[in-house]
Amino acid sequence: MDPTEMQYQVLAMMIKARVDSEVITKSINLLSNYPISTDTFDRCNLPCLISRYASHIGAAKDLLRTYKTKKTAEMKADQPYLLETVYKAIVTSFEGEEPPTVLEDFLREMLGDEDEEYVRLAYRLLTDLDFHMEFYLNIIARARRDRLQISEAGWLVDKIEMIVRYEEIVDEDMDSDVEDDDQEFAGPALPPIEVHENLEEDSDAEDDSDADDSFDWASDDEEDDDSDSDESGYEDESDEMVEERLDKKQEEYNQFGAAIGEVFMRNLIESAIDAISCFRLHPSVYRKYEISRLIYELPIHNVNAMILFIQLERREEEVYSQQKMEVFHEFLNYLDSDNMNSVIVYKVMAEYLTNKRFEKQVVKVFLNGALTRDQFEKWGIKEYLLSCAEKSDDVKKLIEMIQKL
Repeated sequence: MDPTEMQYQVLAMMIKARVDSEVITKSINLLSNYPISTDTFDRCNLPCLISRYASHIGAAKDLLRTYKTKKTAEMKADQPYLLETVYKAIVTSFEGEEPPTVLEDFLREMLGDEDEEYVRLAYRLLTDLDFHMEFYLNIIARARRDRLQISEAGWLVDKIEMIVRYEEIVDEDMDSDVEDDDQEFAGPALPPIEVHENLEEDSDAEDDSDADDSFDWASDDEEDDDSDSDESGYEDESDEMVEERLDKKQEEYNQFGAAIGEVFMRNLIESAIDAISCFRLHPSVYRKYEISRLIYELPIHNVNAMILFIQLERREEEVYSQQKMEVFHEFLNYLDSDNMNSVIVYKVMAEYLTNKRFEKQVVKVFLNGALTRDQFEKWGIKEYLLSCAEKSDDVKKLIEMIQKL
């Protein structure tokens, strides 16, 4: 991590620890001379943290506004690529099978998007995937209205009307040719409509959620890796070729994830939450599209959104463990220097205390520190220590020390 990013990570942690507004403002003003990329800003999770803990601080709001202006321009330039990627991702996932209801709900919502390019994407997916007929009949009226301005809507109307005509032909033939109730009849084939069947099912897969398992590309990748080389068609590859192919596959997976984050989170509605929960995306995707911030800012309570929020925090703890440890040690170094007031460091340490990874070191800091009883109580340190189910000797010693203050 370069020094500039480290200082923004330090700012992010101070915001999360809710240090005084004056300290946050001073830090932001100093960092204004060292701008960072939007990617680095996302890695620090500053959009979510500012919205959650510092929305009342003018300098923090200005910083977030500057970032949003820059990011909006960047994302607008990337939009055509992202839309094409999400189209490829979803079509690849559901080719040959009926997509889950959650995707139906989301595409129905996307048809009302204010950005016409997203509406076009929705119609493309509705045309090229095979949804059930009842769903198509529920949206055909809208498609007929839209086809005057959007050619992709016309494609969907043509598809639905062709399916309807085909079913009418089959019904008419069956009515005229059936001789008894037990006779089986197969209607004429319709070449333009491809009937897909999913002939293979994984009987050992665990049903961890109501989501369709085909959303889980990570699982598909694992199955590919475990398959025999003769069946995979790559038996003649060298180690370098295998590594290059896997790197390319991972890059494609990351692109799919980024595109899904972009499209699904434009409108943070319940169907979007349900849909994005089906994907095992890297936390960087969630941060890039500010999913945690959007969940936090939801006007109404959404159980699935909060579950996703908690799962995301846990996942980030795993993925960014090294980064978090580096920032933690940066604050420890401040205790041995004059770069930061020790009271600020102690308050940040109080935030770290609730993380079991840092608890042992933080307790030692407090044992050797110069905190007042009021600080121990006001920052929730005493309450946390007393609530610990398993208290180490140092924790017991710190509790005793606080009680004697």
